[in-house]
Amino acid sequence: MPKLLESTREQRRLQLLEAAWRCIAKQGFRDLTVDDVCADAGLSKGAFYSHFVSKEALFMGLIAEDATAVGRVAEDPATRRLSPVQSLRKVTESMLMQGADPARVQLRADVWGRDADMPGGARSGDRGGRGAAACALRVDRRGV
Repeated sequence: MPKLLESTREQRRLQLLEAAWRCIAKQGFRDLTVDDVCADAGLSKGAFYSHFVSKEALFMGLIAEDATAVGRVAEDPATRRLSPVQSLRKVTESMLMQGADPARVQLRADVWGRDADMPGGARSGDRGGRGAAACALRVDRRGV
């Protein structure tokens, strides 16, 4: 099988992430399947697994992509030329826009619900950040 150009690989990865966001908006992450994402993206399961080893890896990719989007706004040269107050306002507006996206709201709701249901999660009295949401934040900070 021929190797894909790096730009094509990245385009397919983004295609899978965008398909996942669309599916999550319709049905939530918990009920999401790899088949759903592949069907929406028009790609094979092989293409999916060449980018994500599991649904959990897709989850981490979505979280990382979500955080990176805000970072891009903050690092945008146009934002950096603004006054500190205007810059903060622009970044905050970006975060609020993401908060209005039904897929991102649904993913966060699923994460917090999943975290609460997991051993060591919020329902079992975890305040030390060992649950799924805290794990996702730790992974994202490492740049995964």
